[in-house]
Formats: sequence, structure tokens, C-alpha cells
Amino acid sequence: MDFRARTECVACLSPSYLERKLMHTRLVLIAMGLLLAGTPARAQVAARWNAGTDSWFINGNWVLNTPPSTTRGGIINNDGEALIATGATANAADLILGNTGSNSGTVTITNGTLAVGTDLTLGRLGDNTGTVNVNGATANLTVGGDTNVGQLGTGTFNVSNNGTATLSGNLNVANSLNSSGTATISSGGSVGVTGGLAVGEGIGTNGTVTVTGANSSLTVGNATTVVGNRGTGTMTVSDGGTITVNSAAGLVVGDGNVITPGNGTVNINGTMGSQGVLATSGISRGVGTASVNFDGGILRATAGNADFLSNFSAGDVTINAGGGTIDTNGFDVTSNAPMDGSGALTKTGDGTLTLTGANTDRCWRR
Repeated sequence: MDFRARTECVACLSPSYLERKLMHTRLVLIAMGLLLAGTPARAQVAARWNAGTDSWFINGNWVLNTPPSTTRGGIINNDGEALIATGATANAADLILGNTGSNSGTVTITNGTLAVGTDLTLGRLGDNTGTVNVNGATANLTVGGDTNVGQLGTGTFNVSNNGTATLSGNLNVANSLNSSGTATISSGGSVGVTGGLAVGEGIGTNGTVTVTGANSSLTVGNATTVVGNRGTGTMTVSDGGTITVNSAAGLVVGDGNVITPGNGTVNINGTMGSQGVLATSGISRGVGTASVNFDGGILRATAGNADFLSNFSAGDVTINAGGGTIDTNGFDVTSNAPMDGSGALTKTGDGTLTLTGANTDRCWRR
């Protein structure tokens, strides 16, 4: 058909046909517009620190003079340290300290607040090191997601001298394969975790949590709390510090699976008038190896429990020379765990403590 015939053919098309085609085109365009409108904007590129040790709030300390914000994440990976000391609030959508290579990153808060919208990661990869210091009564940290202290690298998390940290997700200390993490709460520091706590979470990991000093506290929400889950984990409370585990399942020590069992240790230490306190509904041993050691501290019940110290074998629960205390705190609890050691066990608080294990401790006190 020649061009004239084509033109004549188009001209012969009925109006109704053309209207339908036009309507179809309009519908396609509308649908494309809705699709594009519903597509989220790409996340902003993370801000990168390019200074040594200096104030977080100086724009020039960040690449392209662009600091993190509520919609932009931050990365410190040049062995630098960002200081929050002016009383202001520093925001980051997420924050990674120690990201690639063998580099490190540090944030130190002495006066002001660091508010991280989602995850805080310290030591992201194997050779990285990340550190957060929250030091002082006007120093505050808030995290909207998980706090990973040693994700695949090495992480250090310090809260001291009445500093506070509020963590809305989980606190993972030594989170993944071969990582190392240390969390220390001291001298009146306070950490609240809405989610759970995992210490030594992956194969080859080594995690440590220490709460020490008068009014120092770690409070964990109603989620799984495990010390030594496929890796090695140690939790120590001493000298007036308090750890409170609100999980209905209590504290699990030495868990994982039969192929990769964990190794968990809990130390409850202190001296007269300055005793560490671990408050929980119970402590149970998982499929791995576990140790619970008393040396002057208090284990406080937060609920009645017919198996308060559960699934432990001989040698797992030791009362050392400083002694140990079980505070029934108004509840009736029963321990089936065998206990040994050179120290004395003291029972305090209202409620009944029943011991059914093969106990070799030298002295029992009411």
C-alpha cells in the first residue's frame, strides 16, 4: 500500500477507535506516573569523616562539607575521632565506625547527644576497629536499630561517669564470624536495651560485657539474652553494678547447636556493701559449655521458678571464696544445679529457696 493509501486508511478510521486508543495511552501514562511516584528516593550517600580528632559539628571535617543527618548515614574509617562536646545533638541515619581496610573510627561524647536513626556498627569487617565512648553526666547516645559491637571486626563500647545509652534494637557484642567485642559500663553509666543481648554470637567470636561500679546498670528488654552463642561470651557484674534481664526465658549461657556449641561464663562478683547484682527470672545452660561463678555478688529472682538454675552439671556453678547470695525477692524458687566451691551461700529476701542439687559448698546461711 502506498503512502496515499495509508493516509486514506487512517482517515477512514472511526472516531470511536481513535478515542479508545487515546484513552489507552492516557491510562498507560497515568500508571507509569503512579509507579514512579511510589518508588522511594535513593538513599543519600553516607557522609565520610576526613579529619583527625576534632568536632563532629565542623562541616569541613566531612567530605564535601556534608555531615551526617537524620536522612544521611555516616562513616568514620580513617583512624579519626569525632568529638561531641558542645551540648548539641549530632544526627546520623546510621553510623559505621571502622568500615574497610585495616582502619578505625571513634566517636567520643562528653557533652551532648549522638542520635543514630537505625544501626550503629563498630568494626564492620575483619581488620576494622570501631569505638564509642559515652563519658559524663551530660553525654547521651540513642540508637534506633541494632548496636553491633564488633560485627566482623573489633568493637569497643564504653559508657561511664553517669553517661547514658538508650538502644531500641538489640545489643550484639561480637556479632559475627571471628569478631571481637567489648562493652563496659562503669562509674554510674546506664544502658537500656529494648531488644535482646547476645555476647559471643557467632563462630570464633569473643565477646565481653562488664558492668561495674556503684549505680552502673544494664537493663535488657523482653527478648533473648544469650552469653556464648556459638562463640565465647563473658558477662561480669561487680562492685555495685546491676544487670537486669527482663526476658521471660531468663539468661541463657553457653548455647548454639551440637555442631558449633558456644562457651559462656557469668561472673557475679563484689564485696560487702558493694555487691554486683544480676536480676533475672532464671539462668539456664544451653547446648554448649557454661559457667556461673559467685564471688561476693547477688543473684536476684524476678519471678517464681521451679528450675531457677537449670540444666547445669557438676562444676558449672561455683561459689568462690567471696561467697554468693541468692535473693528470692519475694518469690519461691528451686535450684536443681549442683554447686561447689570454697565460699558460703547466703539466702536473702522473702520467699522460699529450695536446693535439690548435689551441693558441696561448705556453709549455708539464711
